[in-house]
Amino acid sequence: MWNFKSAALSCRKCYVLLAIALSLLLCGLVLFFLLPRAVTIKEGSIVSYRVEFAHNNTTIMHVTVMH
Repeated sequence: MWNFKSAALSCRKCYVLLAIALSLLLCGLVLFFLLPRAVTIKEGSIVSYRVEFAHNNTTIMHVTVMH
């Protein structure tokens, strides 16, 4: 006969491990997209730029960079 308690326990362990893995992945993605990253631009590589001030007190900067 099959031991259903051990099968349910094994299934529960898989669900817990899957939940932990998904939580870690989600936390990693949130940190990746929310934390600011440094941008390095070499001198002379900026071709043009334009700064706009929007109605909701935000600043938008458009930069064209030559590779």
